[in-house]
Amino acid sequence: MPLLLRELKANLKGLTVWSLSAVFFIIAGMGKFEGLTSDEMNLNSFAAKMPKAMQFLFGGGQFDLSTVSGFYGVMFSYLLLLGAIYAVTLGSGILIKEERDKTAEFLVVKPIPRYRIILEKLIAVVAMQFFFNLVIGAASIITLDGLEKGNDLSGRIWRLMIALFIVQMIFATLGAAMAAMGKNNHHATQQSIWILLVAYLLSIMINIADTSEAMNFLKAFTPFLYFDAASLIGGQALPLVPILGSVLLIALFTAATFVFYQKRDMVL
Repeated sequence: MPLLLRELKANLKGLTVWSLSAVFFIIAGMGKFEGLTSDEMNLNSFAAKMPKAMQFLFGGGQFDLSTVSGFYGVMFSYLLLLGAIYAVTLGSGILIKEERDKTAEFLVVKPIPRYRIILEKLIAVVAMQFFFNLVIGAASIITLDGLEKGNDLSGRIWRLMIALFIVQMIFATLGAAMAAMGKNNHHATQQSIWILLVAYLLSIMINIADTSEAMNFLKAFTPFLYFDAASLIGGQALPLVPILGSVLLIALFTAATFVFYQKRDMVL
């Protein structure tokens, strides 16, 4: 699979930057937690005094901010956004980069069918998302273990990483589908990011209006709410229905990518 190896090599720098950024965020965030708790600040009381919207951003009411696992749960919501942005830009960019960089003849002159091109590129995306999650999962376990000795949180962290990986694959395949369908390859990544941001803002609106049952059906439109970080960090298993729904979305976006990329006019 020469194309697969080429894609892994070409995207290694980006993978390294995104992974190290996430690791730095984890270490810096948990370091901040250690400083706040040493000052004997009651983080739960502090969060409870905030407006509803701000409470959601700081995890008030969802997590026990006085614990290592609760504070990490708040941070995970931002790791989820970071990972989703990386996934959607990677998924869209990996399909259009030859056209964007005016090197599409590299693919055209090679005796490789288009379905093989898509397959190897998507395998590269899966491999890089897996590595990204492996790195930040390991960094999370090491950091949290240093703060809370005697309480093994590794199982809960890996459940969160599985949830993150699933959400990332939704957005990665969405980005790939947008790139395959779009006529203007310069706009594919931008459009994918806009869809992601709308989904994220929708998740905030739903959480702010969590007392309204009329908002519950909207949860299906934002992958950011498919998995409840508070439940997972509390020890619950991954829910089956969101997993099945996520697999269906990934399958639909992947199928759309194969169908539309086959018909795409390559811009040399």
